[in-house]
Amino acid sequence: MPARQRNPRGEGTRLRDELLAGAQRILERTGNEDDVTLRAVAREVGVSAPSIYAHFADGRAMVDALVDRTFAELSTLLKAARDGAEPGERLFAICKAYIDFGVEQPERYLTLFERRRTLERSELPADGNRAFLYANGAESFAILAAAISEATDITSGSAEEDAALLWAGLHGYTSLRSSMPRFPWFADEERVCRLLVDRATLAARTRAQKGV
Repeated sequence: MPARQRNPRGEGTRLRDELLAGAQRILERTGNEDDVTLRAVAREVGVSAPSIYAHFADGRAMVDALVDRTFAELSTLLKAARDGAEPGERLFAICKAYIDFGVEQPERYLTLFERRRTLERSELPADGNRAFLYANGAESFAILAAAISEATDITSGSAEEDAALLWAGLHGYTSLRSSMPRFPWFADEERVCRLLVDRATLAARTRAQKGV
């Protein structure tokens, strides 16, 4: 790859963005975050490896920054969908925006959930606020939990459980759409989303009535 032209002084942010874009391309090709190393990204972008140290200590730091930024973009999309919908349609709008993100940008979705991780990362304990490795990932989930709480009038603790189950359905459908494109899904994204939301809210209200 030809050497990349040096950015003018004051354009460090541009280099950082280019490094993250390079890390994204590597993840899309391999699906393995261990392949995102300083040397690999330097080759991808066309810079010297030492020039990366001003922005990232190692490949893991680049992956963390990339994933957190992608979650931030997802949260922005979910909030925009929520704010643009009528009160009774907010949960559906959020879920539809989630599915659209994953279906229309499968490589970006891969970055969030489908990449292979080191054993050390896979075994990190999910305790307290560490249930999410990335703050923006926690925000995305909180948006969904708040919406299902509003839609069902259920307390926050139960709403989080219901949101987790709904998220599992959204993630399963979104992932399978990418990995099994020839499977006959019998409906478009809007109808699938509506069914998932209706079933999730019905189940949540039924459980609440039974005191479960």
